[in-house]
Amino acid sequence: MCSLRRINQNIQSSNFEANRMGVKTWTMVKKMLTDKDPEVRQYGAITCSSRIYRHAKRFEALIPLWQDKHESVRWCVADSLGLIGDERAIEPLVSMLDDQSETVRISAAHALGEIGDNRAIEPLTSKLDSQSEKMKKAVISSLERIEEER
Repeated sequence: MCSLRRINQNIQSSNFEANRMGVKTWTMVKKMLTDKDPEVRQYGAITCSSRIYRHAKRFEALIPLWQDKHESVRWCVADSLGLIGDERAIEPLVSMLDDQSETVRISAAHALGEIGDNRAIEPLTSKLDSQSEKMKKAVISSLERIEEER
């Protein structure tokens, strides 16, 4: 599994990485999302949120990966769903708030804040009693962001 630091670096350079890997078409991105290698699936998820690939079906392409067995893929999917901003992502992201991985839970909380939909308020509020300070901060930040959107 890739380290969180490495994934963060990958997300910061997603446009560069997509170009470096020769990802030029939506067909290539879809192939990345179904690759056997979890790191390639991560890049596929990251690429879906890139400004380069504003394909209408990218939301649908990411949904099967929100339950991927690899934490790093789920984390990238949650992040990408938030960046895409499609309100259809609310339900999968709310489910991800209960993921076994704290990193995925935090990413899902941030993504819900990015989308800014009021339907996320109750599920986020229920996570305020988390023992994790990082999770509490993510939830509070997201709730504030949703409030600003009102």
